[in-house]
Amino acid sequence: MTVPPVFRSPGVETLAIVPAGEAAASRLADLLGFAANRTGQKRARSLPYADRMTNVPRSREHVAHFVGRVQPVSQFLAVLGFSLILAVRATAQSASPQPQPGKLQSDGLIHVDGQTRLAYISRAQLWHAVTLDDLDTRSGGQLGRSKTIPNDAIVECDYAYEGSLGGTTPKFRCINPKITLADGTPVVTTLNNLKVRYNNLKTFSTVISTRLAWALGFTADTETPVAKVICHGCSSDPFKQKSPARGDATFTQASVAQHFPSVGIYGEGLHYSHDDGEPAPAWYWSELKLITDKDRADQASALELFAAFLKHGDSKAVQNRLVCLEDLDASGICTTPVIYVHDFGNTLGSDGMRVNPLDLKRWQGSEVWKDDRQCVANLHMNAFNGSGLSSPEITEGGRKLLAGLLNDLVHNHPQKLRDIFDAAHIERFDDNGFHYSADAWVRVFTARADQIINHAPCPR
Repeated sequence: MTVPPVFRSPGVETLAIVPAGEAAASRLADLLGFAANRTGQKRARSLPYADRMTNVPRSREHVAHFVGRVQPVSQFLAVLGFSLILAVRATAQSASPQPQPGKLQSDGLIHVDGQTRLAYISRAQLWHAVTLDDLDTRSGGQLGRSKTIPNDAIVECDYAYEGSLGGTTPKFRCINPKITLADGTPVVTTLNNLKVRYNNLKTFSTVISTRLAWALGFTADTETPVAKVICHGCSSDPFKQKSPARGDATFTQASVAQHFPSVGIYGEGLHYSHDDGEPAPAWYWSELKLITDKDRADQASALELFAAFLKHGDSKAVQNRLVCLEDLDASGICTTPVIYVHDFGNTLGSDGMRVNPLDLKRWQGSEVWKDDRQCVANLHMNAFNGSGLSSPEITEGGRKLLAGLLNDLVHNHPQKLRDIFDAAHIERFDDNGFHYSADAWVRVFTARADQIINHAPCPR
């Protein structure tokens, strides 16, 4: 199938056909403004065809309105009439049958061409079987003994500015960490550079969401709650400072983030919404359709359902990572590509026009399914925040996989589920004036999980 030039981004090899109907604006948003061709200048953007016109839209609703203005609706729908599945398969078939050599660059990323990036996505691992009996969900995912900070440790470090950390969550980097337990026992570590979140709900929600993903077998970063961080050279709000300040600052609501140990893979020439003009090893949820292997396609569907279960309303591409688990082989090929969601932090609440994360009552009041009979999950991408995942259609293989994983956690290992919320000290979080216990969160979690576990088989 040939992709019509009018919907192809110059220099960007990505899916360029979208289906008719409700999903049209969502898929087209992946192409209009959210993927662009990098020029010689760091932040310059050469946008797709429609973006080179005036007043580029930035939301799905505006995309739909914009398309109606720039060309007759009948012509537009004629193009959109192609099947998404056929388009994806055609794209996958037109991609290089084998990835082409890449190279580790000075930015710490493996740079590859666009077709190789798609080939890696189509082959990537996104889930592995786990045995909950073997997992310590209170301690969390282990990155190796020398790299893991124990829960509720005391961290002392020196402020370090290494450029913008992106996003809006207060965070900073610090170096030369000295880590001790509450009783003063030193913790031996090889870590030299820490990413610290502070004074924000993500110090709770990211601890929970990363451990949930890890406990279910999805690749995840590690987020560790700490008792306090004593930062030499920090101001009271280091997220906004760009050089060391006089004196120290102590943060008692804090967590330390550690990326899954791997190297990011970047498709040269690609930009994404909210990438701060920097290369990003990101992927779009729509690109999961490139996976044609049935087992892994069902795993991708399970990941979509898990995102809906959490109410992952801020699902833009830069929240996702395409990485290589091991070093490139002698020919420059990654033989162990992995895709995962590295930021599930704005979850466990509501989605849509405005994301309200870590809101127990909103999460409790939201249904998992939008269309119960057709197995369309209830999720809406945060408006005006880039292209993301909305109303995913779940396969029976995906539902069955996640249902089995959730059933094992909530009904066979309920204490391990409680340990996740308890380790995050969720009772300390001010949820609209209330402080809910770990047990309260577990009850809501279990009720939502049962909507998946007890659901009738999906038609797909």
